[in-house]
Amino acid sequence: MPEALLQPYTPYLLIAFGILIFLFSMFFKPAKNKLFETGESVEGIVFEGSSNISSGDNSANDTIIIRFVTRQKEWITGPIEQDFQLSYPGQYKKGDTVTVFYNKDKPTEFVVQTKQPQWLGRLIPAIIGIIITGIGIYKFFTEIY
Repeated sequence: MPEALLQPYTPYLLIAFGILIFLFSMFFKPAKNKLFETGESVEGIVFEGSSNISSGDNSANDTIIIRFVTRQKEWITGPIEQDFQLSYPGQYKKGDTVTVFYNKDKPTEFVVQTKQPQWLGRLIPAIIGIIITGIGIYKFFTEIY
């Protein structure tokens, strides 16, 4: 019964959802990304790279731990936690050097200069948004005629 109630609105919902995904991927700028412009830049190392692959639920978890020394000689160790980051297993090997940008007021807040351009991480959700919008437009015109 609820499906029958939503049926006439499906094209509109798909179009709206697709546009929202597209706009989010293109215009959302995480606060951490400002660190690339305002943060202190230092060299860090890949302290630990762990890859946990579970076959039970078909999930993979890549955790890359970075260690660096701030300009105030404080050791910081923590995982890479960046929005729109693309990385693949084995990209970062233990001992590799990386460029780290950190918040000088809160050094545990940092980002790593990745090997892939950031726009590539935004491209995938943008394409998904365009596809969903296209499906909504297709449904709109096929249900009218």
